[in-house]
Amino acid sequence: MKKKILITGSTSGFGYAAVEELLAAGHTVYAAARNIEGRNKEAAKKLEALGAHTIEVDVTRPSDIERALETLTELDVLINNAGVAQLGPTEGYTNEQLRHIFEVNVGGIHAMNRAALPLLKRSSDALIIYTASVLGRVCLPGSAIYTASKWAVEGYAEALSYELAPLGIDSAIVEPGAMGTEIMEKMMQPSESNRISDYGHLQEMGETMQEALSSLMQGEDANNPLDVAQAYVDLINMPNNGRPLRTPVGKDSVLVQELNAKSVVAQSATIDFYGMSGVRTHAK
Repeated sequence: MKKKILITGSTSGFGYAAVEELLAAGHTVYAAARNIEGRNKEAAKKLEALGAHTIEVDVTRPSDIERALETLTELDVLINNAGVAQLGPTEGYTNEQLRHIFEVNVGGIHAMNRAALPLLKRSSDALIIYTASVLGRVCLPGSAIYTASKWAVEGYAEALSYELAPLGIDSAIVEPGAMGTEIMEKMMQPSESNRISDYGHLQEMGETMQEALSSLMQGEDANNPLDVAQAYVDLINMPNNGRPLRTPVGKDSVLVQELNAKSVVAQSATIDFYGMSGVRTHAK
């Protein structure tokens, strides 16, 4: 069944690869991204040449989101893929930087969901996909703010999944490991570098971590960003109410597989404990 799909952060990384894969599968794709008439113009033109409908959307701007969704009359799938990352001593990041990361990675998702839900409720096979991270389940020093935002995405998506399931709307979280995409080149750095001189130990650990990351992002045996795009496609092709909540992707996904399995048991017990087991049932 061909779907109408809206994906954010579509002009690079997982988003660009996903648009290509989804178009190849015959779906109608609305590729949302910032600056499609500016620095992302070339990528947007390439997507349009492939058959995508490009839309200017900064997920931190409600006016962009409202204008984009007003142009759509049907929607089956929303892929919340836009995001920003950081790596460095946490003390060097200002509150403004922290707020920006959360505004994009968490607030942008909520804004997109709110705008898309009226359309998704009318679909017979609706799905919201969230791009989280392996670091949405575990953590590394130097990534405190990014990790916190991705943990927030995980909690938000899982809690909301119970609210939406009775409406016939599925939820799925994709958890990529370290991938060699453009996001690694766009890492937000601490703006107050004068406050990070005490963190030489973190730099030493960072060098060791960089070696591990390089093995995951480079070479013939590296994690493949296309696997993330394929995960989106596979989830979309699955039947409603038959999709896994979490899909880790990459060699480092082994780090969260056991945690995810135990989380299912703990979460089920939590729902039962608070007398809310009925929320698991689709009513639509």
